[in-house]
Amino acid sequence: MKNTYHFTIILVTALALFASGVTHAQQSLATVHREGVSLFNAGDYQGALVKFQQVLRAKPSYIHARVYAAKCKQAIAENLGPKKTMGDSLAKVMVPSVDFQEVPLGDALTYISQRTQELTAGKLTPNIIFTGTQEQRTNSKVTFKMNQVPMTTILKYIGAQTRCKIQYEEHAITVTPIDNTPKTVSTPQTPANVFGFE
Repeated sequence: MKNTYHFTIILVTALALFASGVTHAQQSLATVHREGVSLFNAGDYQGALVKFQQVLRAKPSYIHARVYAAKCKQAIAENLGPKKTMGDSLAKVMVPSVDFQEVPLGDALTYISQRTQELTAGKLTPNIIFTGTQEQRTNSKVTFKMNQVPMTTILKYIGAQTRCKIQYEEHAITVTPIDNTPKTVSTPQTPANVFGFE
């Protein structure tokens, strides 16, 4: 009788642990599936396919994952996906070396366009749109020296040194000066000069 009681307790505990493990595994599969759906909706079909294949390895009968995996494969075959920006393309262009010493912003932007065209054998020529004034284009200067960097890094440094925002679009790069009007900063007064004491 005592052995039957122990056996029953062990069996109930084992079933409870097994059931909780199955529930946890199902929740994990559901989470991975949801991540796949999110990636699919964002147009990242390759990333989504990885998630759906992960679900299908664990549970081949998961019909929703199978349907989404098929949709991903079709989208990949049709070369669908998120729109690539000029920044995506420029990030792949490695510049052997660049040495700017007090180079005007306009000349630096011209360099970006011409050097990209040279390094890609004419396959890529960025259209750079500067929205500032001619004075900003001429008077803003760039100074730095780098080796083996992506073209996007050079643009990042140009933007930082000239206080310009670099925005990558599908077919162009927009360079916009950040408002450099000095902000009024109030200087906190110490108790001594609040009362006019020096």
